[in-house]
Amino acid sequence: MTNDLEQETRRVFDAIHRQTLGLDVTKKRLRSLISPAFLGVDEDFLVGKRCGDFGCGSSVNGTVNLLELGAEYVCAMDVNESFIEPATAELKTNPTYDGRWRLDVGSLSQAPYEDAFFDFVICLGVIHHVDDDRRAVQEIYRTLKPGGHAHIFVAGEGGLISKFLMQPARVEYRDNPAFAQFIDSMNLLAKTNESLDWLLANIDDDGSEAAKNCLSLLESLKRLVDHDFELTVLDRLQAPIYKAYTEDKFTQMLEGAGFRNIRRLRRRPHFDNVRKILAPMYENYDHELSKLLLGTGSLLVLCEK
Repeated sequence: MTNDLEQETRRVFDAIHRQTLGLDVTKKRLRSLISPAFLGVDEDFLVGKRCGDFGCGSSVNGTVNLLELGAEYVCAMDVNESFIEPATAELKTNPTYDGRWRLDVGSLSQAPYEDAFFDFVICLGVIHHVDDDRRAVQEIYRTLKPGGHAHIFVAGEGGLISKFLMQPARVEYRDNPAFAQFIDSMNLLAKTNESLDWLLANIDDDGSEAAKNCLSLLESLKRLVDHDFELTVLDRLQAPIYKAYTEDKFTQMLEGAGFRNIRRLRRRPHFDNVRKILAPMYENYDHELSKLLLGTGSLLVLCEK
């Protein structure tokens, strides 16, 4: 059972995910997010395990990641059939995956699996987009075997970047048709480069140190704003809802569902664009600069049933 919000969210992310399929740098990053070292577990932790990828998306990056780490079988789930064709094409490119995966249509509010079905479930960047987040967490718990584990990622609350950039931009996207059209044109990267070129051509180059530094900054921005970054912007603005959590609030939600041994994880993501500046803050979420700019930061947890 799915609702209109889930269907609209799927529509938005289907378009984004299909674009990532053509970006090797993005696929490489998203298909290597999980590792035994990152989870803090033995190297063979996933070998022989039945896994679920809840909210897998059209690019099934998490599913590929799990299969590469030795998962015996992965059930990849999303809310409608729009992901089936691209996901099938991706998974069939590697013959070592044959017989080790299946694609299921279902909702986080009512996952199509029996109780205690999985050894390991991932749900990455999905719960903050659903209406009933508590029910989603409960469904993950229900489908896990006793002693099974879940790796979940949700957006953290607070920080100046969210307060002064993301939240106002989401309001502008919702309320300003011209801005929404600009974002939805799927030409954001080209338009950004056009704007930077215009600035480069029109800055008063008087030979001063300030002029040189400004021109250098604009040239750097042209190199550091890429298609991967463009898709990140679309993700943040087009998603119908984008919830955020404090660490305490999300921990309480997990405990309320029955999870134990909840452990927050650290990861420094690899970017080839301007987000590389933020990567140390994602990892060191407790640094004063991280807390100022990112607030709670990305909430990546490993928990046990």
